[in-house]
Amino acid sequence: MLNIVSCGNSDDDLIGNWVSLYDVEPGGRSDAVSVSVNNIGYFGTGINTDNTVDRYRDWWKVDFSNKKPNYTKLDSIPGVARSGAVAFAIGEDIYVGGGYDGEKRLNDFYKYSITDGLWAQIDSFPGVARYGAVAFSVNGKGYVGTGLANNYTYLNDFYCYDPLTSKWTKAGSFGGTKRYEAVVFVINDVAYLATGKKDGYVSDFWKYNGTTNEWTQLRDIYNTDEDNSYDDDYDDIVRSQGVAFVSGEKGYEKGYITTGGKGGSGRSTWEYDPATDLWNEKTSFEGVSRGGSVSFTINDYGYVLTGSTSSTYFSDIWRFDPNAEQDDTDNGSTVF
Repeated sequence: MLNIVSCGNSDDDLIGNWVSLYDVEPGGRSDAVSVSVNNIGYFGTGINTDNTVDRYRDWWKVDFSNKKPNYTKLDSIPGVARSGAVAFAIGEDIYVGGGYDGEKRLNDFYKYSITDGLWAQIDSFPGVARYGAVAFSVNGKGYVGTGLANNYTYLNDFYCYDPLTSKWTKAGSFGGTKRYEAVVFVINDVAYLATGKKDGYVSDFWKYNGTTNEWTQLRDIYNTDEDNSYDDDYDDIVRSQGVAFVSGEKGYEKGYITTGGKGGSGRSTWEYDPATDLWNEKTSFEGVSRGGSVSFTINDYGYVLTGSTSSTYFSDIWRFDPNAEQDDTDNGSTVF
């Protein structure tokens, strides 16, 4: 019988420390996109129905090298304002597309060159237009898949973008549950896809090897196998509208999932070790429970920013050190 690490602990017993930073300069929003390149964060788009302009097409650069994050407003993304889009980075280029403009699902795509600061439209995503998809890059290629199309059609197809040919092609067959609002993180050029929603909340967990173009199913993130011994709290990984990031020394990186939840709002944080295919609970996110946030990995720290509840759009940003003990004197309210 396989034993899962016991996770029935209070937050006081868990490892990982969250620190509250200065608010995000462009203000609160949900369902934006974000990527990090060379330890610099980039983010934009999203929705905030409290504002006169519901959706955004703005694009921001954030540098965390000083104590206070430094924000630079860049040229806006071409096309319409959108939420629920996707983004991935290849080298010095960032690709953004898809989403929802308030009337229809989108499949247009754009490339942002960090080198010259210019946007250019690329071939449209060839699959069904969608929002709430996932995107990642491995081995110098970008991948987009899953999501929700019109008429509540859930999807599980994937397409690959090759910057050398500037073309999209159908990627390896993904045998997992159709879903939207999932998360993905990449460790050593292997992508890991988990969580999401299809009517209920899905629990299957998969990895993608870009070299072999194959998806492999891993252990579920919910106790669905009577031959395995799961702690009850292990079921708490299941969610929608969460975020993911990676931290750890090269060769020993681990993946992290936080925020989101059943109902789209939560705080629990979990660490995945690809060497063991096991999860370990970490200190819960110390901000207000939320979904629809975005995240970066910068200098081996995880950063979580923005997001919303059913009635509030957040502009705060949080830094997570997965190996530090929780600092109760901070309580998630101290800026530095």
